[in-house]
Amino acid sequence: DYVSDTGDQFGEVSSSLSFGFGLSDRTGAYLEYFGFYPAGRGRDDSNFLDTGVTHLLSNDLQLDARVGKGLSTNRDDYFLGAGASVRF
Repeated sequence: DYVSDTGDQFGEVSSSLSFGFGLSDRTGAYLEYFGFYPAGRGRDDSNFLDTGVTHLLSNDLQLDARVGKGLSTNRDDYFLGAGASVRF
């Protein structure tokens, strides 16, 4: 990525490693580590661990919910979210 932070531009690399498994034909769960690594002096890495569930409502609509924790001292401790994916 190439992002702007208060008018200053810098490069940033991100990574993710996840493990997912099925709980039923339509429901699954996952565990994920992800991080962001800016390439600039004075910019700290950000690392996170989260887990979540997915549920397929139809062949074209999936819902998900997640909860996670920031592993870096410079990031929020906990976060949660929900989402929907639609296939067109």
